[in-house]
Amino acid sequence: MITGYCPNCDEDKELRIEIRQQTLDVRGEGITVESEVAVCPSCGTQVACAGLDDKLLAKAYEAYRSRLNLLRPEEIRALRLHWGLSQRALSRLLGWGVITVQRYEAGALQDNAHDAVLRQIEDPRFVLDLIARSGARLSDEERKGLQQRASDTYQANVETELDRVVEETVASYSPVTSEMDRGFRPFDLERFKQVTVWFADRCAGQLSRTKLAKLLWLADFAYFRRNRVSITGLAYARAPHGPMPHGFQLLLGLLEAERTIELVEENAGPYVGEVIKAREVPSLREMEPEEVETLERVASLFGNDTSAALSLRSHMEPAWADRANGDIIPYAGADRLCLLDGFWDAR
Repeated sequence: MITGYCPNCDEDKELRIEIRQQTLDVRGEGITVESEVAVCPSCGTQVACAGLDDKLLAKAYEAYRSRLNLLRPEEIRALRLHWGLSQRALSRLLGWGVITVQRYEAGALQDNAHDAVLRQIEDPRFVLDLIARSGARLSDEERKGLQQRASDTYQANVETELDRVVEETVASYSPVTSEMDRGFRPFDLERFKQVTVWFADRCAGQLSRTKLAKLLWLADFAYFRRNRVSITGLAYARAPHGPMPHGFQLLLGLLEAERTIELVEENAGPYVGEVIKAREVPSLREMEPEEVETLERVASLFGNDTSAALSLRSHMEPAWADRANGDIIPYAGADRLCLLDGFWDAR
């Protein structure tokens, strides 16, 4: 129970709490919210109460922010902390007084101009520009830390957008006409990355592009043969050296650009060829146990074969031989692949 002075009764009263609609003027706009109010039980007069009045104002401000799409105090604080900045460092970078940042994070309403600037801080390009223009206002440690975070975030954003474009390009390939062409799984770029890195690590310097293409094909078709779904969602087409994932060169180029793998020229007798090597620690975190088991068996059965041997063996399969170059090899043929006969009996 709250005790307060009722001006109508001219005495202190034990006030009761009610929920009422209240309308406040916030920067010229009438904002109506439901809020707790203190009421005299004798005459029904609404009595001022500092704690409840503060809550009412906070609710009105929150409603005003929602109406004008302004950042909330906790969002402003999160933006600042994302870049590892103190309130003082952020205020220096923006050319504001430190009290301004403190007030906004404590709940004061920012104006539209300041809100627009705060929203731009989400963009690492804007932050890098701020550093170039105003970085001298920060300490060396603050400036170097912010520069590193902004550069890393910008690079990550570029890679994420590149991933999206490549994934959409591969997924929308026009000759793929049915879900069967991908083994009833949408193409999954992250799964492709993980499997590629895993094979590169497992084959230890013996993984060429052609060999990787065959290992991916065998893993996807072997898993489909038992579970009626592929591992990666890749579509495979007939190529001169055997089945090849659609968009394979684009996908490998992406992984190389993102430093997930590296393509290294190495001598193999009188020949020079590219070998795929992992630049990340292999992880199959997206995979189910049976998917991992499938990859293990493919590596065990075929991982020591040369690219030429795997290509020759794939050419003996009707799934490849009965098609023209560029034709999709549907997963429906997995049950008839001689290379996979006895696959699930292998130990």
